[in-house]
Amino acid sequence: MSQNNPLIWATALLLLLVQVTLASPSLPPIINVHESIEKVGDVLNLQNVMETLNIRTTVLHAIPEGLLYYDGKEVSLSDVASSNTLVEQIVAQTAGQDSFEFFCTVDPLDVSRTETTQDCLDLGALGVKLYNGYSYSHILPLDDSRLGDLYTMLEESGALLMLPVNAGEFKAELENVLTLHPNLDVICPHYCLSSKSLNRLTDLMDRFPNLYIDTSFGSTAFATEGFETISENTEAYQDFFDKFQDRILFATDNVVTSYEDKDQDFLKDLYQDYIWMFSEGEFESDVDDNPEDGVTTYTGLDLPYTQLQKVFWQNWANLLQ
Repeated sequence: MSQNNPLIWATALLLLLVQVTLASPSLPPIINVHESIEKVGDVLNLQNVMETLNIRTTVLHAIPEGLLYYDGKEVSLSDVASSNTLVEQIVAQTAGQDSFEFFCTVDPLDVSRTETTQDCLDLGALGVKLYNGYSYSHILPLDDSRLGDLYTMLEESGALLMLPVNAGEFKAELENVLTLHPNLDVICPHYCLSSKSLNRLTDLMDRFPNLYIDTSFGSTAFATEGFETISENTEAYQDFFDKFQDRILFATDNVVTSYEDKDQDFLKDLYQDYIWMFSEGEFESDVDDNPEDGVTTYTGLDLPYTQLQKVFWQNWANLLQ
């Protein structure tokens, strides 16, 4: 049979398309850079959800007990030792699976904060999370001189800083930290609490190349509100993701726990919504239990595959290099 036979070429082309399809999944693998967990017993539920949704790694952040059971009042950030131990143990116990990494949490008022940080880094922590950028836990200004040694230590060691900041209230403090420590990579989660003020967030991202954001919104109520905000402003968010596609990190930060009925199905539905928000043009959510019309439909960003790849895992991998 002649090699110029159209049937041969058509068959070869079909086989090539099949190979490309098999080699290029519809979505890239995912790294969730920001999640907290209550206890070891919640790990299995989280692992099952990760496997279902192709989340290869989850970065666990120690959380003060007062925030784990937050009741709307000001909280102390001093009770962090047990949570630091918890995330260290989870990572150690699952070391062969490469499914978890961790950040320690440091009490800003702890006079031994640099020693605590060094101990955590020695145990494999990727960095430190400070919780005092929220309005209800702003026990020390972010740019307080007493935190300077900690920032310098992280900067010189190449470790990361996860710094939640209510940029509407403490923008100047954040700007000072970023200015004084230009080689410190700072991740400001929850869109720097500026999801409804992209102009403010854009200004910060434009001026500080060492500033990164993650896509988490926090509690379920905040998440559904955040999904609605993006859904109603898709063009602005598409422009924002296009401009800063190299400094946006996928994250959820809903707190994995059993005391709020956050079972495996809930986690899967919530995480799926986060994924769909970036990968789909429109999707139905099962997270809202009481939608007015019987179903909650959101408009997603439908990001290009190259941007999804960066947001879902590549940007995080680049940060760790």
